[in-house]
Amino acid sequence: MDNEKKLVQELLKLDGIDPAVISDTERAAFREMLDSEQKRIKRISWCITGMIWIFAIAMLGLCFSEKALNALHIPFAAALLIAIVAIYAAIIPLVMRLYNKLTAGKKKAIHLEKLVHGSRQSSGLVLVGI
Repeated sequence: MDNEKKLVQELLKLDGIDPAVISDTERAAFREMLDSEQKRIKRISWCITGMIWIFAIAMLGLCFSEKALNALHIPFAAALLIAIVAIYAAIIPLVMRLYNKLTAGKKKAIHLEKLVHGSRQSSGLVLVGI
């Protein structure tokens, strides 16, 4: 973790930004980047959710279309096998790729939040003792 923090500080210094003191214009730029990253994260999570719903509806459709499959002389087991192969070939790799983008975006958003809000944000519950 220390190496990552040092790398981030060095990259900021190379960009001409002092990591200890961030001006208001730089903070506003980071805030814009944070907003766009949060919108991107939301879009990706909706895509993943949509794909899962499409998969669920397709499976339900397959289960309820057994009569149609019999009329077309397609065995239910063959249709189920085709559906499973399609899931493994198309849906799962795409969801995993989107999930990787989502986790990378969340890490970037956390870093941008630290730059926008400084080190003031707590990472958990604040315990107050009297």
